Amino acid sequence: MGSVRKLESIIKMITPPTMPYSETDRQLELQLTTHVEALHGFPEAAYRMRQQASEPRTRDLMALAEQLDSVLIPYVPSPEFIERLRGEFITKAPPSLRSRWRTLSPRYQTVAKVGGATITAGLTAGLMVFAARRAWSIYNREPISGTVEQQA
Repeated sequence: MGSVRKLESIIKMITPPTMPYSETDRQLELQLTTHVEALHGFPEAAYRMRQQASEPRTRDLMALAEQLDSVLIPYVPSPEFIERLRGEFITKAPPSLRSRWRTLSPRYQTVAKVGGATITAGLTAGLMVFAARRAWSIYNREPISGTVEQQA
């Protein structure tokens, strides 16, 4: 029963406060970060840091970090998994447009060519009609009254 209460008190300490982030919280975060880094490189130094911590809250959080570090087992992926990931993310680039075009059947290639030519012809004809109408309207426009050419 006592361990449950201790765990509840640790959870209360870990939960973020509703108040703004204070200077003491920043110092606590810095101490805990340094402690965790020491756990991975210099466990004796981490133990001494916990012993020298001035606040009980800091000591409890450092003890919790040490317990988690001793319980959690680092996972090392298998070489096959690493190679499969490397193949998925690094070496296997998406196929190029040219290689995808070559894999299409000749019938689909023909349909794609006809469709592309139709779209190109339609856009070209539309632009030509637009340009011709614009030129025709400019050519047939009467001069605006009051211009320099009419006054002379």
